[in-house]
Amino acid sequence: MRHPIEPPPPTPPPLVAPDLEEAARAFFPDATRLDPVTGGEGLAGVETPSGVWCVRRWPAGAPPERIAFVHAVVQRVREAGIEAVPATAGLAPPAEGTVLTLGGRRYDAQSWRPGQPHGRQPRHLSPTGERVNLPGALPDGAFVALVETVARIHAASEGIPRPAGAPLAPLEGVAAAVQRAWGRIESACARSPRRPRRSRGGCASGSGRSPTRWRCCATYRQSGAQRRSSRISTFGPLTSF
Repeated sequence: MRHPIEPPPPTPPPLVAPDLEEAARAFFPDATRLDPVTGGEGLAGVETPSGVWCVRRWPAGAPPERIAFVHAVVQRVREAGIEAVPATAGLAPPAEGTVLTLGGRRYDAQSWRPGQPHGRQPRHLSPTGERVNLPGALPDGAFVALVETVARIHAASEGIPRPAGAPLAPLEGVAAAVQRAWGRIESACARSPRRPRRSRGGCASGSGRSPTRWRCCATYRQSGAQRRSSRISTFGPLTSF
C-alpha cells in the first residue's frame, strides 16, 4: 500500500535579531510586523499603523557626533522639501531623542524608501576604513535625476555646523578605493580560464572567454564611465554618512 509523500514543512521565516527587535519596540511600540532586511546586516523592517520604517544598528564604535550630524543633515534636507531623503523617527515617549543606546551599541530608525537598489556591487574599504560601494551604470534619465537630487541636498545642508569629532571621508580616498577594487576585478578577469569560442558573445572578438569571464568583463566594461569619473580631481573633503 502506497502512502502519499508528505511535503516538507515550510521553512520558517528568518528571525529579527533580538537587539533589533528591542530597538524597534523602543521606537515603535505599536509595531505590527518585524522583518529582517535581505543583505542588510544590522537592519530590520518595521510595519506600523503610520507606515513602514527601518531600524538600524550602527557599527560598533560609531561616534555619537557622527550620528547627530547625519540626523541634523536629514532634518534640514527634509525641511527643504526633499523627500528623497528618509525621515528620522523619534523614540516613543517618555523617552526623547532620535538615538537609542542598547548594550553599548547605538540604534536609530528612518522611514522606509520604496524601490529596489540598482544592482548589488560589492563593498570595499577606503584607506580610512570607510565602506565604499562600487559605482554602477545608470540610465541617462536616472543619472541626471540623481545628480540633481544630490545637488539639492548639498545646497539645503550647506552651513550646518560640523560638530567636533564628526569624521570626514576625503573624496580622494573614496576614489582610490574604487580604483583598487576595479583593479582587482580586472586582474580576476585576466586570470579567469579560457575555452574555445562557441558564440559571438564575449568581451572582444575572438577572445574565446568563458561565461564567467564574459560576465566579469561585461560588468567591468559596463561601468567604464564610472571608473573614469572616479579619476576626476577633487577640491576638498566629502562628509561620509
